[in-house]
Amino acid sequence: MNIRDSIALKTAKIKKLEKEVKVLKAEAVESGFAYYVQTTRDNTPNKDWWMEQHPKTWQRYMVKSPVNKFTWKD
Repeated sequence: MNIRDSIALKTAKIKKLEKEVKVLKAEAVESGFAYYVQTTRDNTPNKDWWMEQHPKTWQRYMVKSPVNKFTWKD
């Protein structure tokens, strides 16, 4: 088995597992064990570089986007 086939096989496994996790999360939310919290994420083109090179102007290029974060109930 060459490297390309190995990568393709592992990528397929990852996609399958991600689908299973999505189903399990939906089941946990439906059962009342978990919920989604809407938070915001700062999106910038290479934030570390902007903060280092232009610490006063990096915020102009920042875009906030909403993200649903999976959270377990206590």
